[in-house]
Amino acid sequence: GYELAVKSGLYRIVALLMRGELDREQPEDYYRSRMKNLERFTPVIQHIEAHYREPITVEKLSDHAGLSRFHFSRQFKELTGRTLMEYVNGVRLNRAEYLLRNTGMSVSEIAFECGFKDIYYFSRLFKRMRDVNPSDVRKKAMSDAVPT
Repeated sequence: GYELAVKSGLYRIVALLMRGELDREQPEDYYRSRMKNLERFTPVIQHIEAHYREPITVEKLSDHAGLSRFHFSRQFKELTGRTLMEYVNGVRLNRAEYLLRNTGMSVSEIAFECGFKDIYYFSRLFKRMRDVNPSDVRKKAMSDAVPT
């Protein structure tokens, strides 16, 4: 089921990107260029979704896309609205939240499982991005699961 969820997420991203661009009047060359970039970045997004546990670098992904680091970073942000690391951390945090809600793994185990090497960084980032501590998500999930 996880692979299908990832795939549907990728299609949703492409659809949102396309909708946002189709609302504006642009020359046809612009659309061809945009489609080429979307096609170029689809394998990159798939790679991130499949390998979020591993260290991910701009160098590695820019080589994968056949672009220089500078152009890769600029086009990635243009397409997704986020920097590469913001996107990767978003993928990792989504998975971490799922694990917090649905498994008995400790917060530390989840952090490492999701590609974070530092539990304190994971906790600070989770709090900053979700406005709640990882342990509070776990407690809420546990209390919701207890039958009354």
